[in-house]
Amino acid sequence: MKLRNRLVYGLFYWGPAKFLEAYQRLLKLAGKDLAASFPEGTWQFYVGYALRDDTARHTCETRGFDATLCQYDIQLSAVDRVTAWTMAAIYALRQYDDLLANEWRERVYTHTLHQVAVEYGHKDAPYY
Repeated sequence: MKLRNRLVYGLFYWGPAKFLEAYQRLLKLAGKDLAASFPEGTWQFYVGYALRDDTARHTCETRGFDATLCQYDIQLSAVDRVTAWTMAAIYALRQYDDLLANEWRERVYTHTLHQVAVEYGHKDAPYY
């Protein structure tokens, strides 16, 4: 159990934290004011950015759809656009069980990270 906790801690906290620490040092060397750029703290900023509440929006968003059409110079009629959106909705409904499983897994991973952080007495444990 202890080894598993250490592996989870290393995978979810230590590795990303070291990567972000190195990135922050590069920003400092470049002359950036970190306190002004990240008023809530850098770690909180990156966690908030990575775990936004709008995850579902990214499954089928219009901006990405339109950007891809423009990128490949594809012109669609109104009927074709509605058909594409209908198929995207059907696909989302068909894959709904997998989407829910993914959501559950992400919540379990976050909860496990919190438990490990509390067990190790990390000062930022309440934020997880």
